[in-house]
Amino acid sequence: MKQLAVLALFIATGVQAECFIRSVSVAGAVRQIERITDINSVIIPRGEQKQCIVKFRVQVNGQWFNAEAEATGPKNIDPNQLCARALDVGRAEFLTRVGPKQIQNEEQMVCTDQTPQRSRLVKIGDVVKESEVAPHPMHPYLFNYRNTFCKWFLETDAKGRDLVQYQGVMCLVRKNEWQVIDKF
Repeated sequence: MKQLAVLALFIATGVQAECFIRSVSVAGAVRQIERITDINSVIIPRGEQKQCIVKFRVQVNGQWFNAEAEATGPKNIDPNQLCARALDVGRAEFLTRVGPKQIQNEEQMVCTDQTPQRSRLVKIGDVVKESEVAPHPMHPYLFNYRNTFCKWFLETDAKGRDLVQYQGVMCLVRKNEWQVIDKF
């Protein structure tokens, strides 16, 4: 009888909850990189972006290998940061190509009755999460303004029978908190 009551309670609460399956798969290389050396970087401008191509030597199990990788970012990104990203990508790609791998998979069904984060209308001065506004398709990259990261966003609203589209700028003020600086 207790089992039936628990099952009925689970079904009753499950009707109101939003459920999804969270799946995590990790493919890890059994081998490890012992050393990376002879790093050569080249920065190539590509219109509104720049690309860093990195060539380097990798030592695994006492053997040396040549490796190459690339990363692309906005033209105002620090070249050292872009090349460091390319080196990280190259390290990961190299390990996936070399040697046997171990794959771990874990799945969980998660149910919550919390309301999911959705886009909302904002005003100048509002503090929002980045996901609460739509990204601006013409200005997708972060930019630096007064020593903080800022980004453009787009907002669509209805005024009577007309659709109105606003553009705005928000800047990072704290971790995961953006303040709307301008909207027009």
